[in-house]
Amino acid sequence: STADLAERLRDLLETEAFGLYHATNAGQTTWYDFACEIFRVAGLDVEVTPITTAEFGAKASRPGYSVLDNGKLDALLGTSARDWQAAVAEYVANLS
Repeated sequence: STADLAERLRDLLETEAFGLYHATNAGQTTWYDFACEIFRVAGLDVEVTPITTAEFGAKASRPGYSVLDNGKLDALLGTSARDWQAAVAEYVANLS
């Protein structure tokens, strides 16, 4: 969620810390499950077909499994971002 990211960045700027931080909503998912959740929350009956990274055919090579770890930012701020599902639900609700 860009709103959640903005809040976390504001909190980071209020510290004296510097460096590289990952900042995403909590939890992990695939692009397939992300799409399915969007349609589910929106109440849309859409068939989503999962494909592998290889089937997608991106020019850049991608690892088979990669998840951003917010641990460094969470430890610095003393808080965790909310779950990605909650962020999706809020975003879809605000579209209406």
